[in-house]
Amino acid sequence: MPPFMGIGTGLTRAVRLGSSAKAFFYGISCDETDDYAAATAGSAFWSGDQARTLGFWFRETSGLGEGTLVGIGTGTSDRWSLSLRSNLQLRIHLGGWDHGAYVTVSNWSSTGWNLVLTKYEGSGHGVGDFYFSVNGSAFAAFTTQGGTGPPDPLLDCNKIVLNARLNDLGFAGKAKEITQVFAYGTAWTDEEAAAYYASGYEDVRRFKVGPVFYYQMRPGSGLAVRDESGNRNDAAFGIGSAAPTWTDAYRVLTAGGPT
Repeated sequence: MPPFMGIGTGLTRAVRLGSSAKAFFYGISCDETDDYAAATAGSAFWSGDQARTLGFWFRETSGLGEGTLVGIGTGTSDRWSLSLRSNLQLRIHLGGWDHGAYVTVSNWSSTGWNLVLTKYEGSGHGVGDFYFSVNGSAFAAFTTQGGTGPPDPLLDCNKIVLNARLNDLGFAGKAKEITQVFAYGTAWTDEEAAAYYASGYEDVRRFKVGPVFYYQMRPGSGLAVRDESGNRNDAAFGIGSAAPTWTDAYRVLTAGGPT
């Protein structure tokens, strides 16, 4: 039987992958300068103060500087971005690169894969109204540490960028690999975060139905990352030197991350 099902809205039964599974997975590998992939949807991912959750797996392949992980916004404006600092700090940016906060995370790996989840529960626009989970931990609120200025409301975001700021697509900062990027129009619970991290589900849709977008990183070739949610918001690679490269650095998603 699956190790987890039936907790929360929209969860379905799923098949857990074991160490002998033959599924292949890919990610995009990004350099320290200008690599990115981006998509602009025809309509907003969310409306107003709708609850939401963003998740992805990443591992850094250099420890230099500060680097964007995933950014969501509208046009060229960041509304909800996450970056990684060199001292194991996760930073959230709300309404602009300098509006937000950062927190020191103690339970992630500087060399291995990490699952990051961040959520908004649908009320308030302060830093403390946004929560994060790393590697299955219970959600915790971001603090005001390091923030400057009040964050703007989230508005109706319709753009996503992997590995770059929306207002400066050339900013990457850290070399890293990213895979399994997804978002939902609901706020995940602590139980869901812990169960997804521990489960080894190879497809987040089998764990929880109805993602707003889902970059599963298949088929592992081409100049765009296909949106598997059915909403057709494929993320096109940057042009020329700004294009990330496909990596098949792992073969199967197991409990605790890709291997």
